[in-house]
Amino acid sequence: MKPILFILGFLLFIVLPSPMAMAQTAEPTAQSAVAQGLALLDEANLLAESDPESALPIYRYAAATLDHARTTHNLHNAQLNQALGNAHLKSGQLGHAILAYRRAVMLDPTNTEARESLARARALVQTKAPPSRTNRVVDWLLAWRGHLPRTTIWALGTASFVGAWILLSTRIWRPTRLVTPAACALILFSLVAFSSAQLDAYQTRSLRHAVVVSQSITARTGPSSQIFDPAFQSPLQAGIECVVVDQRDGWSHIQLASNALGWVPDESIVMVLSD
Repeated sequence: MKPILFILGFLLFIVLPSPMAMAQTAEPTAQSAVAQGLALLDEANLLAESDPESALPIYRYAAATLDHARTTHNLHNAQLNQALGNAHLKSGQLGHAILAYRRAVMLDPTNTEARESLARARALVQTKAPPSRTNRVVDWLLAWRGHLPRTTIWALGTASFVGAWILLSTRIWRPTRLVTPAACALILFSLVAFSSAQLDAYQTRSLRHAVVVSQSITARTGPSSQIFDPAFQSPLQAGIECVVVDQRDGWSHIQLASNALGWVPDESIVMVLSD
């Protein structure tokens, strides 16, 4: 009996694939899905040169294929989101395009192409919400995000802080007038760098950023369209960005860049980062 069991076990070992082999066969699936979406996007771009109307359904199919690959295989890639944003933008889905570009920039803040695409898409949004004074200061403090990696800011802050104390220690054996001002300047720079890096972490991880994807939605002063009045004079258009501060009974309480508040249905927005 034991020899027979041994032989059966040996045959199963040969016939059944190992977990590593299964993982290796599953890996090209994500690559092939992304490749299919990119091929569709290239096909639509080529067709759009001669027949823009016929290219629209191909753009939509390319966007659906790329988004399915992203969600199914849990892909977090700036280039993939950049291509997804392009497909959505060409198919007329401005809100979803800005959402994809936001994700691309969040994954790689130094991606110049993604930042430029996001800026062009934002210019197409019909609803305008000029940033408040506080948000303008925040944007100024985080202006480095498009030029320097986060690790570089931390490194510069640390180097400035260490350099300041080295300068101050030199006063013991060689006091000069310029040492103290230079050290104070380095300490100030390090504080700004550290504060900016912490602000960036808070903005990225703690705030619940979202984008309006409905073509037109009326924000309300409360979580109901039956009881509460419109919060703004005109409906919010697709692509406007916001921060979700509360959710209740299928409604989201959002704050615009201007600090204006309103309630919209949950299905009218999509989070930049999934919960």
